[in-house]
Amino acid sequence: MLVAIAVFCMGVFMIADAVSDRGNGHWRWSLLRGFIGIAVGILLLFWPGITPLVIAILLGVELIMDGLLAFVVFGRMPKGTDGRVSLVVRGVIEIAAGIVVLAWPGQTLIVITILLAIYLIAAGIVLLITGWRLSQAAKQVASMSSAADG
Repeated sequence: MLVAIAVFCMGVFMIADAVSDRGNGHWRWSLLRGFIGIAVGILLLFWPGITPLVIAILLGVELIMDGLLAFVVFGRMPKGTDGRVSLVVRGVIEIAAGIVVLAWPGQTLIVITILLAIYLIAAGIVLLITGWRLSQAAKQVASMSSAADG
């Protein structure tokens, strides 16, 4: 149930990010990724009898897709944009986590939950750093704009 809720919430946040970022060319990919996350989360939530093997496969595929999406977004961002390196780190972490999950799909949900927790902590740290760097850049742009107006 926790895995289902986590995957569902990740999908919701990905959709919220896509909607708030509509001006960028990659927002449709984020929107698609969010809907896929919600679908996988609902599937896991309302099909509790599903075997750990199927859950592991769905989770592994979802992690790999999210990692690949990070590389798509990276490729579409202009060079020199803050957060590009964070996207690569996130993509590598997610793809690696997905491969690990797919390599040992017969493990128990406890192992999958531990891997998901590690992934969420690492991805959360990367996203916090990216958000902080973007807020610093926005403050810098605002101060330059104020100086130009004055």
